[in-house]
Order: sequence, then structure tokens, then C-alpha cells
Amino acid sequence: MRALAQTRTVIALDTLGYGDSDRPPWPEPRIEDYARSVAEVVDKIDIGEEVDLYGTHTGAFIAIETAILLKSRVARVVINGIGVWDGGERRDLIEHYTPPFEPRHDGTHLIQMWAQMRDMTLFWPWYDRSAAGVVSVPQMTASALHEWVVEGLKSGVSYPLGYQATFNYATRRRLPFVAKPVLLLDDPQDVLRNSLPEALQLIPDARRALLPGDVLGRAKLINDYLYQ
Repeated sequence: MRALAQTRTVIALDTLGYGDSDRPPWPEPRIEDYARSVAEVVDKIDIGEEVDLYGTHTGAFIAIETAILLKSRVARVVINGIGVWDGGERRDLIEHYTPPFEPRHDGTHLIQMWAQMRDMTLFWPWYDRSAAGVVSVPQMTASALHEWVVEGLKSGVSYPLGYQATFNYATRRRLPFVAKPVLLLDDPQDVLRNSLPEALQLIPDARRALLPGDVLGRAKLINDYLYQ
């Protein structure tokens, strides 16, 4: 964000229910609901006639649906990780990825969040602790993991909602409706990387680019695409 902001206006929105945002008003929000909240922001603040959208993982789903919703107001879209799952994998994620999270008097919910976040850096999905589930990525430091856990705790009971919305999103059906150019970032360390080839085929105007490992290289890649 800081690197991109050197050459353009960058506005980062907390997804409803995460960060410092309000909880979503819907009991079971859909990606379409989150997209409408983004579209409302775009309509209400003075950021020009066109905007570019960037999203990673849950944000990628929201960016895709926002691009479909806003149509002519979107110029280009950059996506870093989006899942295209078959029925069995989708059902497994819906059932297991977001166990109930409620504060408990003995404080064990704090341990639950810490362990779950830690395992997200070790396995995919995080609850598959078998050899097949091990991911090969650099391990997060304890300090970085602490910050991540704190953000999860701030979300509280809203924490599962965004994840469940992605698992229930009709990705294969919706991607062909994106009428804008889309850059799919190919991150070798992304657990959703296997979905890239199918997403590339489903989006009418999409290209794939290997994501550099350094921040400035990533910003340059994105800027070069957006300013074409």
C-alpha cells in the first residue's frame, strides 16, 4: 500500500466485521453484500470517475463482485489469490474452516485463535495437519502472528462470516461476468495458487503474472499494469 501510494491515491477499506469496521448488518452476509458496501463507498467519496480494484483472498472475491456491480466505474482489477473449489472441497471448507468462536470464561478462546492462526501458516487447510496438508512457506514470526491474532480477536463473532461468504460464492458462475481487464498475480507461496489456471480461463480478459518477492517489485508490476 505504501509503495503504491507514492504514485496514486490508495484507499484501503476494512471489510465489514474486520479491522476497525462495524459488524455487518446481515446475519449471513454474502460476497454480494460486501461488494455493495464497497460500491457505496465509491459512490459517496470523491475519487474520480474510475477506480482500480485490488483484492487478496476474501478481498479478491469482493473485488470481483464489485467490478461486476460497478461496471463502467471500474477500470482494471488486480487479484492476489482466489479459490475455485469443487463441490467436495467446498463442503469440507464450509464445515470445518470456521469453528464457532465465542468468548469463554476460562480464556481458552484465546488459545483457540492463536492455534488456528498459527496452523494457517503451516497447513492448507489449517485443520489438515497431515503430511499432505503441509505448506512450504516462510514461517511467520511470533510478533507478526501476535498482530494477526489480535485482529482476529477484534473481529470476534464476526470472524467466520467473510470466510463462509467466500466458500458459498458461485465463483465459476460469476467470473465470466467480469467485463474489465484482470491481472491474476501468481504468488508461488499462495495456498490458492492451484485455482489460477481455471480462473484465467473463466475471466474473459485476464492475464497471469508472477509476483516478485520484494515489495517494490510487486508495486512496480501492479503499477505497470494499471497505467497501461
